[in-house]
Amino acid sequence: MRNRALVFGSLLAASLLFGCGDDEDSNNNAPATQDVTLNFAAFVNGQPFECGVSYTLGSAATPVSITDIKFYVSEVFLVDADGNETAVTLANDGKWQNGVVALLDFEDASTGCDNGTTDTNSQVVGTVAQGEYVGVKFSLGVPFDQNHQDAAVAEAPLNLTSMFWNWQGGYKFLRIDGQTDTGGGFRVHLGSTMCQMEEDSTEVTGCMNPNRPVIELPYGETLALNVDRFFEDEDMTPDGENNSTICMSGPDFAACNSVFEKMNLSFGNNSPQAQVIFEVEE
Repeated sequence: MRNRALVFGSLLAASLLFGCGDDEDSNNNAPATQDVTLNFAAFVNGQPFECGVSYTLGSAATPVSITDIKFYVSEVFLVDADGNETAVTLANDGKWQNGVVALLDFEDASTGCDNGTTDTNSQVVGTVAQGEYVGVKFSLGVPFDQNHQDAAVAEAPLNLTSMFWNWQGGYKFLRIDGQTDTGGGFRVHLGSTMCQMEEDSTEVTGCMNPNRPVIELPYGETLALNVDRFFEDEDMTPDGENNSTICMSGPDFAACNSVFEKMNLSFGNNSPQAQVIFEVEE
């Protein structure tokens, strides 16, 4: 049976000591560090995500297939039993992480997939000061100082143009695409909105809606994204234009009211709740 936890609590009976890393260097007094690997997964209705599989989503139990799931993670911290947060230094592997941002990619170009390649990534790796940690905290998104650049020349993983809107909007922090069995498309694309630019320039000076949800969880074997929860309150029956649930983060997308609630993000007249899209899987 899947063991789920949405908040800090009794999941861990004792503090978890992460794997050992480098001892303190007696020559330069550098602090000792240890390696960190955070395992992520994408679930739909309690089952690991697969392209080409029919699921039922939404309030009307609409049959659908999901064609793409990707998201960026940044600002990763580990949390000790006293609530103290210690930043994780992300590795720079030249493909999935650039030392600041990591891309999680669950689409594998198999039948029913779209917008990607056979390569997938389900881990965030880095180092942290040695210690005993019981929790993890991260932002779902790309930090402002890296969010508004030219994706065509950016270094990986920010060179993926399918995860970019434009200089004013920046990157898609989260991308979930799919279609109903009758052909109606649905999408959840999370990103910053109402961004301001310098006159006669492509330089973005700020965004009224950053839309970077902060996720806090106990440390566990796998940090699972539960895709079905985005759509729990949505009737995903396609409309007259053959569109199902469309949330593109802009103010004109009414579906974002309920979708954003699940991430504890404000949108329109919604009532944000404690995030429910991520949880720990044991």
